[in-house]
Amino acid sequence: MLSTAPGADIGALSKELAELEPLVEKYADYRASERARDEAQAMLADPEMRELAEAVWLTQKERVPALEHEIRIMLLPRDAADERSGILEIRPAAGGDEAGLFAAELFRGYQRYAEGRGWRFEVLEYDENELGGIKGATAEVAGRGVFARLK
Repeated sequence: MLSTAPGADIGALSKELAELEPLVEKYADYRASERARDEAQAMLADPEMRELAEAVWLTQKERVPALEHEIRIMLLPRDAADERSGILEIRPAAGGDEAGLFAAELFRGYQRYAEGRGWRFEVLEYDENELGGIKGATAEVAGRGVFARLK
């Protein structure tokens, strides 16, 4: 919750506000979806509007529970490390060359995911085998919320 104590640190308040804004936006989306679903359900009785109302109702019927789930996740207590960067280490397990190939694909997938989120992905170690797979790979992933997403 936002603190209103006299002399409260403006930086801390700004940080709290920045953390709460996505939750407020998600809740507004949730309420709008609920209203759209309820309005569509009311229009189902009108023969001229039934087809459109069914399409809207079905969409919102699926969207409302999904938004509820997202809000519940957002309300979970945050881990102090959630905003930190992380070290990603991929090692193939038993499975020989095929496990190494899969591990290399997995590593590249994490790299693309990090780049898509605007995170810095720095390869620290990449030990390749003869077939293009890996024996092991390590990378530092830096950016906002890295640890929360990858843990």
